[in-house]
Amino acid sequence: CQIIYIIGVEGSSHHGLLPIIESLAKKQIDPDTGLGYDIDMVSEDLKSGLFGWYSYSLRMGKHSKWRFDRDPGVHDPALVQSVISSMCPNDGKRHVAIEWASFPSGYADDKRSYRVKRQKDWLQMTPEEIANDALASVHPVDLNAFYDAYAPHAEIKFVVLNRDYTETIASHKDWDTGPTTHSTIISGFMIILSRFLISHLVDSVTGTKLW
Repeated sequence: CQIIYIIGVEGSSHHGLLPIIESLAKKQIDPDTGLGYDIDMVSEDLKSGLFGWYSYSLRMGKHSKWRFDRDPGVHDPALVQSVISSMCPNDGKRHVAIEWASFPSGYADDKRSYRVKRQKDWLQMTPEEIANDALASVHPVDLNAFYDAYAPHAEIKFVVLNRDYTETIASHKDWDTGPTTHSTIISGFMIILSRFLISHLVDSVTGTKLW
């Protein structure tokens, strides 16, 4: 069971890299069976586990199937086991789930059921204030909690996006009331991502490079 997270701030070209990652993932061959990997580019199981996107998964019975009457949190052991079992069933195949939600993601009034949505308060903050904000640090997902909870059950790799800063801001220049404020918010999330990546250079299970 593999989880590949294409990680980067909003505007760093997640969509442009997706076809490349998908193509590389599909080229993997299971050395034991000679079969290709099962690739899920939009894993509703993983999105439910990471972001709390239950409202988008109800049509598939995820919430009732897993028997949770409320969101237990990204690191809840029962939720993690449910996500892994559904995402990577024991069917003789090797499974890969690819995630690419950006930092930040969505809107303050987003219809998707993020545990923590984009906050209007961030419009008035400095990058340092955003980086130290309790809600920003777990939006769209608490990366530390995600990694600690899922690493024992899946091989996790991060593909880190690094686009020219001016192009990154320009790609969403009308968001967050305009380019100046948007730039401030993106800078705050760059600090959040940097802190996580610097503290997670190698996989805690295998000792190999994590990103």
